[in-house]
Amino acid sequence: MRQPQVNEYVKWNRTHGSVEGWVYFSDPDGSYITIELSTKPMSDEQKQHSPHSNHHVLIVCHPCYWDDLTIVGSRDSKYSNTIIPYDI
Repeated sequence: MRQPQVNEYVKWNRTHGSVEGWVYFSDPDGSYITIELSTKPMSDEQKQHSPHSNHHVLIVCHPCYWDDLTIVGSRDSKYSNTIIPYDI
């Protein structure tokens, strides 16, 4: 399988249950990707010390597991949560 790219929506069928979410980071060297499972808004005080406005819960997926991923689709931007399905 090819390396999933940022802003693609993936489903990972794992032995201990499946997870799904947006690819948040894709290592340029192909060592791993991270999948965003959820977000939680930061407080105003926390935002002052961070370039982000949300806490991100991520899971790491290494290339040996990419065959267990299904790439469902993508989105227009990181601000969208609308999945644009890929044609099968």
